[in-house]
Amino acid sequence: MADALFVALKKVALSLGEGALARIGTEVVEAAPILTDFEHSMRQVEGELSVLHAFVGQVRAPRGAGGDDGAFRAWLDQVRDVAHEVEDVVDEYAYLTAQAAAAAADSGSFFFKRKFRQVKSFAAWQRLPAQISQVEARIRRVAEMRSRYGIEVGEVDRSNKLQNSSHILSSMSDSAYLTDSSEIVGHAGEIGRLTQWLLEEKQDRTLIAVLGMGGLGKTTIASSVYKDQKIRRAFDCRAWVTVSQTYQVEELLREIVTQLMEQRASVASAGFMTMSRMRLVEMIQGCLRDKKYLIVLDDVWDKDAWLFLNHAFVRNNCGSKVVITTRRKDVSCLAVHGRVIELETLNCAESWELFCKKAFRALKDNICPKNLRSLAEGIVEKCQGLPLALVTIGSTLSYRELDEQEWTFFYNQLSWQLGNNPELSWISNVLNLSLDDLPSHLRSCFLYCSLFPEDYWIKRKLIAKLWIAEGLVEDRGDGTTMEEVAEHYLAELTQRSLLQVIARNANGRPRTFVMHDLVREVTSITAEKEKFGVVQSHLGSTQVSHDARRLCIQKGAGSENYLASSHLRSFILLDTAVPSSWICDVSSHFRLLRVLSLRFANIEQVPSVVTELYNLRYLDISYTKVKQIPSSFRKLVHLQVLDLRFSCVEELPLEITTLTNLRHLYVCVVHDLQERSLNCFSATKIPGNISGLKNLQALHTVSANKDLVSQLGNLTLMRSLTVMNMRQSYISDFWNSLTKMPNLSCLFVFASDMDEILNLRFLKPLPNLKFFWLAGKMEGGMLPPIFSRFEKLSQLKMDWSGLKKDPIESFSHISTLVDLWLYGAYGGEHLSFCAGWFPRLKSLQLADMEHLSCIEIEDGAMMNLHHLELVRLRNIMAVPRGIKYIRTLHQMFLTDMPKELVESLRGSDRHIVQHVPNIHIIDSSDYEAEQTLEQRACHQKSVNANMADALFVVLKKVAHCLGERILDRIGTDVVEAAPMLTDFEHSIKQIEAELSILQAFIGEVGAQKVGDKAFNAWLDQVREVAHEVEDIIDEYAYLAAEAVDSGSFFKRKFRQIKNFVAWQKFSSQISQVQGRIQRLGEMRNRYGISAGEIDRSNKFRQHNQLFMSESSYLTDNSEIVGNVDEIGRLTQWLLEDKQERTLIAIFGMGGLGKTTIASSCFKNQKITITFNCHAWVTVSQTYQVEELLREIINQLIDQRASVASGFMTMSRMRLVEVIQCYLRDKKYFIVLDDVWDKDAWLFLNYAFVRNNCGSKVLITTRRKDVSSLAADNYVIELKSLKHDESWELFCKKAFHTLKDNRCPEDLSFFAEKIVAKCQGLPLAIVTIGSTLSYCEFEEQGWALFYNQLSWQLANNPELNWISNVLNMSLNDLPSYLRNCFLYCSLYPEDYKIRRKVISKLWIAEGFVEDRGDGMTMEEVANYYLRELTQRCLLQVTESNAYGRPRIFVMHDLVREVTSVIAKKEQFGIAYGDAGITQVSREARRLSIQRGAISLNSVTSSRLRSFILFDPEVPSSWIHDALSHFRLLRVLCLRFANIEQVPSMVTELYNLRYLDFSHTKVKKIPASFAKLRNLQVLELRFSYVEELPLEITMLTNLRHLHVSAVYDLQERSLDCFSATKIPGNICRLKNLQALHIVSATKDLVSQLGNLTLLRSLAIMKVRQSYIAELWSSLTKMPNLSRLLISAFDMEEILDLKMLKPLPNLKFLWLAGKLEAGVLPSIFSKFEKLAWLKMDWSGLKKDPIISFSHMSSLVDLRLYGTYGGEQLTFCAGWFPKLKSLQLADMELLNWIEIEDGTLIGLHHLELVGLGNLKAVPAGIKYIRSLHQIFLTDMSNGFIQRLQRSDNYIVQHIPNIHIFDSSDSQAGRN
Repeated sequence: MADALFVALKKVALSLGEGALARIGTEVVEAAPILTDFEHSMRQVEGELSVLHAFVGQVRAPRGAGGDDGAFRAWLDQVRDVAHEVEDVVDEYAYLTAQAAAAAADSGSFFFKRKFRQVKSFAAWQRLPAQISQVEARIRRVAEMRSRYGIEVGEVDRSNKLQNSSHILSSMSDSAYLTDSSEIVGHAGEIGRLTQWLLEEKQDRTLIAVLGMGGLGKTTIASSVYKDQKIRRAFDCRAWVTVSQTYQVEELLREIVTQLMEQRASVASAGFMTMSRMRLVEMIQGCLRDKKYLIVLDDVWDKDAWLFLNHAFVRNNCGSKVVITTRRKDVSCLAVHGRVIELETLNCAESWELFCKKAFRALKDNICPKNLRSLAEGIVEKCQGLPLALVTIGSTLSYRELDEQEWTFFYNQLSWQLGNNPELSWISNVLNLSLDDLPSHLRSCFLYCSLFPEDYWIKRKLIAKLWIAEGLVEDRGDGTTMEEVAEHYLAELTQRSLLQVIARNANGRPRTFVMHDLVREVTSITAEKEKFGVVQSHLGSTQVSHDARRLCIQKGAGSENYLASSHLRSFILLDTAVPSSWICDVSSHFRLLRVLSLRFANIEQVPSVVTELYNLRYLDISYTKVKQIPSSFRKLVHLQVLDLRFSCVEELPLEITTLTNLRHLYVCVVHDLQERSLNCFSATKIPGNISGLKNLQALHTVSANKDLVSQLGNLTLMRSLTVMNMRQSYISDFWNSLTKMPNLSCLFVFASDMDEILNLRFLKPLPNLKFFWLAGKMEGGMLPPIFSRFEKLSQLKMDWSGLKKDPIESFSHISTLVDLWLYGAYGGEHLSFCAGWFPRLKSLQLADMEHLSCIEIEDGAMMNLHHLELVRLRNIMAVPRGIKYIRTLHQMFLTDMPKELVESLRGSDRHIVQHVPNIHIIDSSDYEAEQTLEQRACHQKSVNANMADALFVVLKKVAHCLGERILDRIGTDVVEAAPMLTDFEHSIKQIEAELSILQAFIGEVGAQKVGDKAFNAWLDQVREVAHEVEDIIDEYAYLAAEAVDSGSFFKRKFRQIKNFVAWQKFSSQISQVQGRIQRLGEMRNRYGISAGEIDRSNKFRQHNQLFMSESSYLTDNSEIVGNVDEIGRLTQWLLEDKQERTLIAIFGMGGLGKTTIASSCFKNQKITITFNCHAWVTVSQTYQVEELLREIINQLIDQRASVASGFMTMSRMRLVEVIQCYLRDKKYFIVLDDVWDKDAWLFLNYAFVRNNCGSKVLITTRRKDVSSLAADNYVIELKSLKHDESWELFCKKAFHTLKDNRCPEDLSFFAEKIVAKCQGLPLAIVTIGSTLSYCEFEEQGWALFYNQLSWQLANNPELNWISNVLNMSLNDLPSYLRNCFLYCSLYPEDYKIRRKVISKLWIAEGFVEDRGDGMTMEEVANYYLRELTQRCLLQVTESNAYGRPRIFVMHDLVREVTSVIAKKEQFGIAYGDAGITQVSREARRLSIQRGAISLNSVTSSRLRSFILFDPEVPSSWIHDALSHFRLLRVLCLRFANIEQVPSMVTELYNLRYLDFSHTKVKKIPASFAKLRNLQVLELRFSYVEELPLEITMLTNLRHLHVSAVYDLQERSLDCFSATKIPGNICRLKNLQALHIVSATKDLVSQLGNLTLLRSLAIMKVRQSYIAELWSSLTKMPNLSRLLISAFDMEEILDLKMLKPLPNLKFLWLAGKLEAGVLPSIFSKFEKLAWLKMDWSGLKKDPIISFSHMSSLVDLRLYGTYGGEQLTFCAGWFPKLKSLQLADMELLNWIEIEDGTLIGLHHLELVGLGNLKAVPAGIKYIRSLHQIFLTDMSNGFIQRLQRSDNYIVQHIPNIHIFDSSDSQAGRN
């Protein structure tokens, strides 16, 4: 290398002459001969460095102070410093030689610049001999120091060092071993599993492993099981030995002998201390030969230990067990298959419990003081669930003052504490054991990982390149690249539990790793101590050590005044806020850098100093604004990685081709982050010849040209390549070049533009290609057959290929395919995935295929698909039905998809994707959606508390409090049961999985098949098993919750003894259930009961549906009663002269007569003659498209004989073509009767041509979403018949034999009752009427029929039609909706089902899924209600002010039929018959509507819901009944006759919903604290005025409603009572509704913590609270309802603090406003729809202020205004529907202009004593439907009824009340 210097010198001499050279300095000339000797000197120095590195790697300082360790560490630091100095000399030499070579090559640079650089460099060259001499001298002195101070580092010393380390490790292991079981928190499942394996009856010797990182509690868990009495009794002998890193086999064997032999003295005297290894083994073998033994080998670090001990542990078929604990995955692989327990960190709740148990052990119940809560939580979060850290830090803090300042100091210096506080040395010692066990090459790599921030996602490819650039990866040769070696290093680090894999690529290869925070902290400390690297992660530091070798700045870079370390090898900048000037300045000091990462840096050009970093290997300026790479980059001759991705560089300089060491070159400008366009990246130009870059392994993204594609063939090491702007003329040369790259695994090829056609006939297989991205149009729109020959291809992306034929079959032959992405690749309409195709495919993305309208997925295709993405497929209007077969699907992304698809996904097609847990619907134009796209791969970890552990804690508390004797008296069975109980978590998880499968199965096949009694009987058995499983799970939850009950001591003791019996039953219960499940399968096979695909298709007998449809079709028009307007409208639409094809829909619930009405028009001659042809087909639920098409053809075409010969075998597409051809020039009329989903229409739509002949298509449907297919306003929604029409129709059928169809007088009573029961449903009226027409017209018979109508509907074959028709809708429901709908049947007839109530009940029952994504379960429940109304199963009878449905009703007959099914399926019983005296024990839900006291007993322990509607029931009956309902989730005692809460209620640990509203309950007991699962507490209209302090412990509460009502008319300030809530409500973080609470200073400030609150009512507010209250309200982003009431009539509320609440819709403000002025802020409530102002004391007409609220729907002013006149001007309040004006004493005039209040429906005037005349402007409000006038003056009423009557004559309903009248009060 030194020769380069001579070249430079000769050039100088030639250029300037000898005189000039002499003037530069004679010392330079004299130095030249000496410099040539450096090559030899440097080889010697490099040799010394390699030895030093190896030495330092072997003799790292031992952990644990003592003896001469301090001297050793100081000496070792000196050795390390010498090694660094030698490294500096070597790197400086490399730098100078590279600089000299660059100077020699820089012949074109400015003369004086070259001269200055050469002179400057010669000075550095001259310093090198002195530096080498100094280093050699230091090496000699280090050796002398070792001798001088007696520091031994030979073989003996290494063993001593390790013995010391072993001593520490043994101490820690012993401590973990001795940990009392009562101290264990978490890992109950793992303990249970280990116990189970040890106790299992298996004859072979079994090796079991417990695996996990240091500090997770492996030893603690193993010891808890090892010491368990039950385990002890199961084995003849046992032994526990700690192996550690530094084991001696003989010592291990002796320790085992000592523990196994009983006569230890005789063993010792026999001289076994001097026995050979083989003799010791024989002794152990002899001892164990006929015994069942248990051996624990704790802390095993390598396999060698086991491989020898294995010989000692004889295989004697006695069921012996060996347990090993280890941090090493390769060691755990020694275990028997499946017998490995891999420990995870504790969850959040467990971590908190363990920390509090240690830190606050001196406090009652170990409760954290409030002032330390946030700090304690921060410390716990930092520990990331590592038990060792939680215990050690908690124990350390337990000895400190509980002072906030001291804890703050400790927390802020936690990193320092870990490295320096001896009390915390255990943490660093344990974690450092893993670090110290690493070989030197791995150790440096791992230390490098500590440079990254907390929780940083370490990418495999990135870290590998950094390690290689730093020289930390060896070059093994033999064809193995250093990248592959680095990957092996990563694998080894994960096997050692030092890194965790969190993401893998398509091939299962680890892609992303993380490092535990505390591991990172400890490793960072080590890295800094050893001067390996420094992390700058906080503000305030002004200097970085001059000795730092690597530096990562995470934040606070701008505060670094001094960064002048010339020793730096890596500089990684992660602080994006740093100015470019600072970067350029500090870079000038880092001359020996190997790694420079400026990713995301704020720079627009490459710092000039970068090109002087001659040792640079890795340069990352990706994600910057850099636009140009300077030509001086040629100097970076050692550069291996150049990363310019996402920069602005579009062309590289010619000189880039001289960087012959380049291994990875990434450069691209990104235009489309979603990669949905052909030009998503820009193509970077590389001029010149790239043939010299022979080391290149990755080249991305370059622009193709003729020369480049041919030169690529020289880059034979290439593994990853991206080429853009590819032209057809380049393809041959390009592919020829690719065949010269034997290791090419990743290839991206992009055509030059959308029109460039790529002819791939030259393609030849690339044997190792795994990832292929091909973007561009294929020749002929055909896929070349070569694709099937890519045998290793796992990822394939095709963009804009212009394929004309479905390409899926071609790809299906690629058996290794894991990822398939098709973006605009195919121009056809149909893609098919057949059974058996793509067995390994995990990800599928289909995007931008404009014509694609159908994706067919067969059962058995893509059986392992996890991820599906559909992007901008505009013609896909419905969810592909085959998705339901892909049970492995974990997530779906739908981006820019049609709204029809999204609606079907949420509606009719929801059942197709209900098994997919994560469905994301994205609009790419939305900013938030873009964030979702970028973050969708984020790993999320849910944390759940381990319930089984709670019981374990209780047991140990019992033992501690009472002692062993008392515990023995309680019963030895209880003690023995305790260890078994911890295994329930695992069993419960298994049984829960079984339940989910059972429920899914029932949901799929639950619709009973008509006449298939065997199937129905078998399905009942399946349902019973599901119920049993559910009972086990709920009983488990109950007992676990009860175990942590903090009641009185003796009460707890009694309950624990009682419930241990229940615990002990669990095993047998689970076994019995599993046996029943097994028998179900056997029964199905035995009796040939089929429940597979065929059964699902036969679920609804199509011929029954067709028969019913045909019967309706054949109904004579003379039989039709009612619906005259609907028939007239339909006739008008069919006859209208409109050229476009029109789609018309008739929509309504089953049985309303949709088919009858459609057929009456279809058969109308006046209509049919206007059409050339017509056809009627019944679609039904189980249509086959081909059959429908054939039926249409049969009806349309006259010459059937000529067609029949061929069309029965025609394909679907051919049938469509036949219909299209026939209808092309005809005006046609097609009726599609009984359409259940949009898919049927979406296909048939193609057949019905749009020929502008005035054609009509009519569909009848029960589904609102299907009716939405119709043209605008062409939907007829049928309603039930009016009473007169119903009576006429009934009489026409029932009394058709009588004259004039007149009902006999003696039957009129029951006839009226029956008609009323039918509620205007024509089907029911006709069917029941026809049935009765054949009965005797005798009163007794009719009475019997009416009284048994419910039974008749279920059992009378003559009434089958009613139940069959209504059941079709029920059976069509997806399972999640079906349960919700069945629940509605528990309500009485005509019951008004309130939206908010039913949604809470569903949630409490677990019927509503938690969808996340910011959507509450209440919103999901509202969606369910909407879907049920769209299916015509519920009817909306009332909506709120914003048009949102508020009240629903269920048709009586629908309810009857549904109740029968609910009872049959044991879902629930609605009890309302006084004749029944007992309720089935199998009932899951029970509503008692009347006659409760006649029930002898209600003892069902299975009840989940108990709803009482009977207000006559005595409280004693309620108390008695509740004692049996231990597993209740819902308890509704609304209107119950009780004055206190039944004591049993507080024992209902599973309770979610509790309703005591409208009762006389006055007090809530403190024991409510036990109801930790409670979500809803309803106390409205009760007498409760104060809640107990314990209410704040109910952290799952979502809705808390409590109020006593004093004024039903809400006309006074104190119309409600304000309820007091003592204590801190901050913990109620799940609260969404809080009504009505009394304000206090503390409460209003605490409200800010309830960020999920959506509805709040607060009274007794004082002015001094307003600022704090409004500050709290602004922290509630979703607050939509707010009631604020002042303390009293005199309290003045100053609202100048008000700020807009963005989502507020409902505001009730009661109290006097300051100065009688309305604040201007009111106009800024943009979404406000409901406003009530009470007693505001306003002096100015407030109407103008409210008029700007464009969303206002309901306005109520009660005593608001003290003036005389109110004015409503034209144009104001366009959306207002309700207006109430009350108690404004001075008001005498209301002016209403024409054009105001144009949508008003409801007007109420109350107590306006001075208003004498009816406001004349009311005559302009034509929309007004009703007026309520309460307590108005006599004069006003008289004028209303006389002179002013003309003003209100257009109003149909006018009500006049006097509030003093009791009748008026009731109204």
